[in-house]
Amino acid sequence: MEENKTDYTKTIRRIILFVSIGLGLHVLFLLYTVDRSSFASLKNIHFTHILLMCLLAICPWIGHTLRVMIWSKFISHPMGFKELFPVMIVNDIGAALTPTALGGGPVKMA
Repeated sequence: MEENKTDYTKTIRRIILFVSIGLGLHVLFLLYTVDRSSFASLKNIHFTHILLMCLLAICPWIGHTLRVMIWSKFISHPMGFKELFPVMIVNDIGAALTPTALGGGPVKMA
């Protein structure tokens, strides 16, 4: 029996493109609506604080991955961290890109 493996590379590239365009438009919006002195204050942020912010931004994905790992062991189908972490990231990106009217994160992931 032949396995059906789908290549999601094209889809992921499109998502990255659309997210990048959205971020660029958001930065342009901020440049036109926020005063220049507010942007000048960004120079005072220490690099260690930026690294800490990035680490704390990843914590929800790590927590969600660990929670799903526990549930997968509970239903006798254990899955590893390396296998589940990308799924949790894509789930979060999908939840951000789709309207709320579709349902919550688990509905979108399904």
